[in-house]
Amino acid sequence: MFSRKSFRLLAIGNSFSDNALNYIYPVLKAFGVRQITIGNLYIGGCSVETHWQNAQSDAPAYVYRKNTASAFVSTEGVKMSFALRDEPWQFVTMQQASHFSGDIDTYDEKIDDLAHYVLQRTQSKPILAWHSTWAYQQNSTHPAFVNYGNSQKIMFDRILQCVQTRILSNKLFDTIIPVGTAIQNARTSYLGDTLTADGFHLEGLGELIAAVTYVLALTGWDVSEINPDKLPSRFVPYWDIVSESAVNAIRQPFKVTQSRYIVDPKSTIRRTEYTITTNVCYSEASDACKLDIYAPKGERSATIVQLHGGGLTGGSKSDVCYVAMGKELASRGVCFVVVDYRLFPEAQTDEFFSDCAAALAYVKKHVLQSSEQLFVSGQSAGAYIAMMLAFDDRHLRHAGMCVTDVDGWVFESGQPTTHFELLRRRGVGDWSVAQRIDEFAPLFYVRSSMQFRNALILAYSDDIPNRLEQNKLLYAALVNCGLAHEVRFEQLYGQHVEASTVCYRDSYAYVELLLRFISETTAS
Repeated sequence: MFSRKSFRLLAIGNSFSDNALNYIYPVLKAFGVRQITIGNLYIGGCSVETHWQNAQSDAPAYVYRKNTASAFVSTEGVKMSFALRDEPWQFVTMQQASHFSGDIDTYDEKIDDLAHYVLQRTQSKPILAWHSTWAYQQNSTHPAFVNYGNSQKIMFDRILQCVQTRILSNKLFDTIIPVGTAIQNARTSYLGDTLTADGFHLEGLGELIAAVTYVLALTGWDVSEINPDKLPSRFVPYWDIVSESAVNAIRQPFKVTQSRYIVDPKSTIRRTEYTITTNVCYSEASDACKLDIYAPKGERSATIVQLHGGGLTGGSKSDVCYVAMGKELASRGVCFVVVDYRLFPEAQTDEFFSDCAAALAYVKKHVLQSSEQLFVSGQSAGAYIAMMLAFDDRHLRHAGMCVTDVDGWVFESGQPTTHFELLRRRGVGDWSVAQRIDEFAPLFYVRSSMQFRNALILAYSDDIPNRLEQNKLLYAALVNCGLAHEVRFEQLYGQHVEASTVCYRDSYAYVELLLRFISETTAS
């Protein structure tokens, strides 16, 4: 743990280090640091290769920006060798230029050469850190964005791959500063993808998140020790997101962590009273055929039928995430119905589908109000069942419904191939990862004449094996059948069904997603 007496840092960087250091002085003051010296060797868009060339030639190529009293003072025509000896630096940071940040071929021996040069020419023995930078905003017009398919996700993943492969094991570097991960974390909050000034340079809150991440990564200090009232006042309302994003990046530098702050507290959410009716029998086929209804007392915008997950062998409508989800949605004017259905070993295979089709028919007849829209949401195994109902309409027709009676479908991490539990029961080897497409696979029924409307396919960056790829395949198959106007695909950050399963922790990412889907479907 470092002393709060002094903090001296030099960045060998470019405009991205400028961004990251812009608010580091007030952050350090808010931590109670007494003497602060921040330096930045600046060339716009400068790569490691160019830094190394300048070091070799001792070129006076830099704008040396130095901050010792809350403001940066710039001096032009400075050599790297001078800046390295200018102060007894405690920390020196390096980074790759943003356009090369996800290009693994640029993470070569020049990084080691520059690192050796730095360590040999400083007055002290500084901690050498690598600044892992951020991906561009999704709508960025930066000319290098095309190198990443104009995809923020691809760019972010490639940056992480470069840092994990070429920097993490490099013994010249003492630590990594995961600013890019902190920014990506914040993008999952209600702030969204709004943290840059021009699509690539951070601005305001983005710069503050970067500064806090810098300090935490280099010092190991506890973010709770900071006094946010000493920061610029316009940032104080957002401090929870700033600190959460930075802390989660330090804890998991190579994984995006979903923010708890999904709803803008400044927005006005109209709440209504609601009733809960449990264990309503929707079919005499089995004692398992029960559903719970979370119904708003006032005006309703839609009804959602939720099919629970659990691998066809477990799960329940009473799971805490569904209870929390139901209460939140009902309080916001959406009727939420969560369904139990027969499970293995009691159930025969087709009975999953017939039970859930019967539940939908019951809801349509006894719960749905006149002109109200009906949506179906499935989680994991429940999404598998929902896919089968949407794609093979025999089950709904047998229950007296049409697939067009449903206005929208949300498939969260469903299995579009034959479900692994069915394969296990058939004795298929490697059943957990084996791939089969037969009459029990939603993909088996994909065709241009399908009549379902408005489907949202969800899968996660760290989903269970093959699930992300399976859902990408399903989406591609539907698009190739001419159904692009009825379906869209979203890859969420996190583990299998993470957005819905954390609802009981007051993190309503999945609720917000459902509400957005309802709103967009209604508008269209």
